[in-house]
Amino acid sequence: MDKKVLLLLVLLFAFVLRMQNFAEVFDSQIYYYEYDPYYHMRLVEVIVEKGSRPNYDYYLNYPYGMRVDWLPLFDYILAVPGVIFGFQSSEIFAVFLPVILGVLSVFLIYLISLELVKNQKFALFSAFIYTVIPISVWRSILGFPDHHSWVVFLLLLSFYLLLKPGFWKILSGIPMLLMAFSWLGTPIYAAILAISALLSFKERELRLIAISNAIPLFSFIQQPYIAFSFLILALFLFLGSFVKSYETKIKNATIYYTLSSLFCVLLVYFLPIRTFDFLRAGINYIFGVDIYLPTISEAGQFQILDLIGSAGHIFFILAFISIFLFKNRFLISIFILSLFLSLMQVRFTEILAIPVAFLSAYTFCIILDRVEYPIFEKVEEKKRRKEKFKKKKEKKEKEIVSTKDHLVVAVFICILAIPCISMAIVPFELTRDWKEALTWMKENLENQDYLNPYEKPEYAILSWWDYGNWILYLSKKAVVCNNFQAGAEDAAKFFVAESEEEAMKLIEKRGVKYLITVDELTVRENKKTKFSAVMQIAGLNPSLMTNKEIEEYFNKTILYKLHFENAKNLTHFRLLRDFGRVKIFEVLN
Repeated sequence: MDKKVLLLLVLLFAFVLRMQNFAEVFDSQIYYYEYDPYYHMRLVEVIVEKGSRPNYDYYLNYPYGMRVDWLPLFDYILAVPGVIFGFQSSEIFAVFLPVILGVLSVFLIYLISLELVKNQKFALFSAFIYTVIPISVWRSILGFPDHHSWVVFLLLLSFYLLLKPGFWKILSGIPMLLMAFSWLGTPIYAAILAISALLSFKERELRLIAISNAIPLFSFIQQPYIAFSFLILALFLFLGSFVKSYETKIKNATIYYTLSSLFCVLLVYFLPIRTFDFLRAGINYIFGVDIYLPTISEAGQFQILDLIGSAGHIFFILAFISIFLFKNRFLISIFILSLFLSLMQVRFTEILAIPVAFLSAYTFCIILDRVEYPIFEKVEEKKRRKEKFKKKKEKKEKEIVSTKDHLVVAVFICILAIPCISMAIVPFELTRDWKEALTWMKENLENQDYLNPYEKPEYAILSWWDYGNWILYLSKKAVVCNNFQAGAEDAAKFFVAESEEEAMKLIEKRGVKYLITVDELTVRENKKTKFSAVMQIAGLNPSLMTNKEIEEYFNKTILYKLHFENAKNLTHFRLLRDFGRVKIFEVLN
């Protein structure tokens, strides 16, 4: 079958796999996947209706409000259709954008593969493997308008341009500039490419890449610290290009230079200089030095099984084998550095999926070569043979590799992909109970001036932080805490309070009029719930308690008295509506 047709089939499969949950997204209204996209859409709605994105929001961390410090480009991209045609067009665009970016990312994997190894079969295998790697699907699934799919697409585009010859390398700084206007963690991914480039490219190429890292300095107008990070990376590469010239005299000079640079970064980390607070914040973020990060599933450290699963199951194992087979220092360096990041926080598996696709495809191709299914030999022999022998060789090859062989290979790689595909298909978090509860609150609770984030509303809703963005966007109501964890400590202390008086102090402090409890917050036999995370953020240590002790403690909390006793024995709370797993309570004066 023609290679272009096979590529189109891979891209079509990538599209179909990412269109899962179509019926859930397009329900009675448009719903989004997971949590963070709801706040992106809250900002987009304000942009469309008011003309600009707010830098402060009183509907978060009520009654104090919260600064909106993250970078704006992605939100403005989502808002473009809404500004022209109305907000509903932005809602629809936001639903499909991650799928489009996901399919384009698969195509970039194909193009990068051709740059790494001039072989279309290898490129097709790489594209197919990336298509099914669970983390790559999750990041670009229908209805998931978060920055992840945009950032990964820009990273791949920069990766591709770095592999191109000559001055194309300078253009790799343009995707990085766009990323620098979209995500505060951009220097982390830029550093991976910079270190890998230093260990792989020649002096002249490194100087071109150093120039490319100067392009994101224009991000100074939005975030000076990101621009300063790129200045450091540009200098690191420029100086490294001179160190590279001493490789013939000093063995492993580049490696010593890299290690010395990392040591300097660690030294600066421990120096009490406020100018480098951004660097300390970045390192703390990578290593999860935060009270809230351990309670976030995607920030888990050393989650080996989760990492292997989300990075491709058997394909991750094949990629690991390829470290000893694939003679491409640039790709191997990216794999090792991204693996380290993923061990620090499993969320970084999104970047690990990229080298896994290439390396596992290479191992797969080596295996096929060993069983006389030609992959690389054809390219090598074409170079060695004269033009008059080409037709004879191709005819012989056609006799050796039959249609049956191609089908066997296709079935084999599909069987290897089954665990990935099954893991890539995920449930929709926003259940029917939640949809009904959020709609009821929007229609029946007192209205707030939702599109005016600078004006403090009259009351707030208290729930656990996981659900804050849902409540804010779908019910159009202010929340004490949302998915950025501000206010989570007071919410946790409220839920674990053992007396109504203690709970009411927090209610009055936070101006709460309604609150929501959920089954997932409680203690359930033989079921993993969020109550341990609630205890941890409240300042308790559930790791030192047995399951029985945790259950006994839970039975004395305000959360138990609300959710299981429906507030019958409480004076200041009453059950307003019961939606099954979700319950809404009103605070009584």
